[in-house]
Amino acid sequence: TTSDFVRGRFGSKGLSLAVAVTGILATMPYIALQLVGIQAVLDVMGVGGGASSNWFVKDLPLLIAFGVLAAYTYSSGLRAPALIAFVKDTLIYIVIAVAIIYIPIKLGGFDDIFAKANEAYTQVSPATGKPRGSLAPGDTAQWAYGTLALGSALALFMYPHSVTAVLSSRSRDVIRRNTTVLPLYTLMLGLLAALGFMAVAAGVKVDNGQLAIPQLFENMFPSWFAGVAFAAIGIGALV
Repeated sequence: TTSDFVRGRFGSKGLSLAVAVTGILATMPYIALQLVGIQAVLDVMGVGGGASSNWFVKDLPLLIAFGVLAAYTYSSGLRAPALIAFVKDTLIYIVIAVAIIYIPIKLGGFDDIFAKANEAYTQVSPATGKPRGSLAPGDTAQWAYGTLALGSALALFMYPHSVTAVLSSRSRDVIRRNTTVLPLYTLMLGLLAALGFMAVAAGVKVDNGQLAIPQLFENMFPSWFAGVAFAAIGIGALV
């Protein structure tokens, strides 16, 4: 484990314990996020029931997701996540590249997308009497984003799934090369965030906000490519 590595490398039982506890606390919500991603895909595909169903039917997608994730994790070796990541990244890049070109064309372009998103955010909420939000975060949110970026950078090689890829690499040069192109992956995260604006502009209506992007794919893409997009989300969660 990561804590074993830290103890062997630095000879500190206290640091090893701190790494273990931090890894557990950080990974629990991270794993939950992956399960929710698989659940959302299965839910949009029609596996499971709505809010009126009993607890078993309603949570069936989550149970299936957990079973798949547990079996995959149990059966895979050290290199498996890194190797599967190639498939995942290829699929996700294809889906995002198609989405940021195909969906805006169907919605009238990015100008209309951002205009409709801004209109939705500036609507006054009946519950609070204030606007729902803003398209661009204000000054008060800059520190939140700044600390999030710093924390993510510091934690990059603390995440168990990242550490396994690092320790199974062929050499230090491989790590250096991958780190230099990492900003391109971060850029893709910005494009992923833009899908939320597209869902607003497309008028996607869901009871659970977590289903918005899968439902956007279901509504906008041909059925066969929606399947490719769902597969990318599922494999990404497994990695």
